[in-house]
Amino acid sequence: MLAQLFDTVERQMQQQADVSTQRRTERDEFIRVQYPAMTAQFSTMVSQATGTHARLAVARGVVTEIFVGRGFASLDNVQIEVRSTLYGAPEVVRFASALESVVDTQFGVFRISLENLKPRFRTDGDGPLFQWLLSSGVLMTGANAAALTIRDGNNLAPLSVELLERFLATLLVRN
Repeated sequence: MLAQLFDTVERQMQQQADVSTQRRTERDEFIRVQYPAMTAQFSTMVSQATGTHARLAVARGVVTEIFVGRGFASLDNVQIEVRSTLYGAPEVVRFASALESVVDTQFGVFRISLENLKPRFRTDGDGPLFQWLLSSGVLMTGANAAALTIRDGNNLAPLSVELLERFLATLLVRN
């Protein structure tokens, strides 16, 4: 009878919905814990990459974003500015965190914007990688363990303090 078939399909649809809800709940819990951990790790990496100098400043700000329908009510988005006055007028590299999922296992990103800077990346060496970094940002990725990664074409590579330092030096030091 058709009614029995409907009952069977409804049970299957409910089971699929329950599995999806459970996966979403687990992913949201992972994000709730790892997002602040990754923002703190990235902030530390920026500090390590820049060091201190009279013509170099690093500023941080936090904006709380509210969510509805997620396993968390809010996340703190961090904005980090690296400001250089090496050549007079302030030049700024800004990193702004956001919840985002563009590539597989990605849950967040530090988008990169520039103020008073025109990037001049070489076509060899780190140049192509830095172009990817500028366009894609620093990705927060992971399913079981989180990591800060960057896109290198279609691949993901771990972000290191050394790479971040070379990226900032390419943008802020012209010699």
